[in-house]
Amino acid sequence: MSQKKALIVNLAASHVSVSSFREEAGRLFMDQFFAEDLAPGLGDDDWLNAAVSALAGLVNAHKISGQVTIIAPSFLLLQKSLKVPQVERERQAQIVAFEAQNAIPYPLNEVIWDSQVMSSDGVEAEVLLFALRTEVATRIANLISATGLRPYAIQAAPLLDSRAALLHAFFEQVLTRPYGEIAIADVIARAGVARSTFYEHFRGKDELLAASLQGPFEILADAIVASDRTAALERILAHFWTN
Repeated sequence: MSQKKALIVNLAASHVSVSSFREEAGRLFMDQFFAEDLAPGLGDDDWLNAAVSALAGLVNAHKISGQVTIIAPSFLLLQKSLKVPQVERERQAQIVAFEAQNAIPYPLNEVIWDSQVMSSDGVEAEVLLFALRTEVATRIANLISATGLRPYAIQAAPLLDSRAALLHAFFEQVLTRPYGEIAIADVIARAGVARSTFYEHFRGKDELLAASLQGPFEILADAIVASDRTAALERILAHFWTN
């Protein structure tokens, strides 16, 4: 029986941890977990030195080795929230990339950056940009390599809201396909969540549709009371007219 394994180093503000996971028969198991607390109130340089020292202690004490994914803490990240139109994924990615040039206070070739949709009302999506300076990422990777581990990737601390991810995935589907052709499995696959997670938030596709309409109808209501959201209203009406 095939197994997939992952070794995760979490560099948190208050502690360092090492977790060993394996995926077997569609289920995720944590085989090992080790952690070491850090002193509070450290500056960035002192924190990083303390974190790597604590990690080295865990590696030596528990004979840990192998390739690792590193979770970087949020305080090392440059973060910026922005709103972009709710359009097809490829077009939205282009808009986000354009906005990132102005939102990130460094040339993009000096940072490692990504984005994540946090919420959407069906007209606009709230996107979180996060970036780590390349020199900081390189320093972290080199220091962790010195402990004997092999850095494979550096990721931001998790931020995903599964309900928002499902709504965003559904919006992407309805922009390109008739409602009757959209299956729950399609939405789940787009959102990257488990089927059980879908049913924690919605009883079915119709309830998902109802939740997705809340944002657009709020904008329609705003228009009635003379709130100036004409452009958003025009996009909604154009979409309903053609679908």
